[in-house]
Amino acid sequence: MVCWSTLPLNAQPFSIDRPDYTESPNLVGRGFVHLETGASLPAKPTEWSGMIRLRLAEKVEVRSTLLHPGGVELGAKWVLLRSDKNRVAWINHIRPVGWQGFRSVLSGEHSLGDYTLGWNLGHQRPLTDAAAFSFFSHSHALALSDRSTFFLEGVHSYPGGNAMEHGWTPINTGFFYAITPSVVVDAMLGLNPALKTAKYLVGCSFRLQTRKMY
Repeated sequence: MVCWSTLPLNAQPFSIDRPDYTESPNLVGRGFVHLETGASLPAKPTEWSGMIRLRLAEKVEVRSTLLHPGGVELGAKWVLLRSDKNRVAWINHIRPVGWQGFRSVLSGEHSLGDYTLGWNLGHQRPLTDAAAFSFFSHSHALALSDRSTFFLEGVHSYPGGNAMEHGWTPINTGFFYAITPSVVVDAMLGLNPALKTAKYLVGCSFRLQTRKMY
């Protein structure tokens, strides 16, 4: 998910991939590392995750995610297209224990003023014996100010018709708020109209400078 903060920090925006299902095609800025964390409520046991993202090359970043429950994921993101208004990347994740669990995603983002359309088209093979499935998500983000962004998202999958049959909430809405140019908090409400349930997610992401930029 995008969070294009215009607060200056070496002229690099702070773009994070949580808390929703639509990951952005944007890379970590040069000379920085991202730590993105969050938890969902109510959940028994409590669901939480933490991801570290690091820029490896001009068009590549690597990431490592710890999920509870769910284990560890390793991944990488390759930029295929990047401009001020249009961005596309290819993202792959694996769960290395027994080399089981794989997700491959084509991620896009298109900006028009304060509005950004994001989308993910992907395929996932679960850790268990459950059938693999493909999915499509779309997000709509509106920058309310230099510090805050509101978003609305839908998630759909096949087979099954929509993501709720895979345990995902099909409708998400929330916001990002930049406390500083390097600290962003987020909150999201996920709705499952068919099951009449809701899930809340809260998180905080940090951008740490690893070397001086000139």
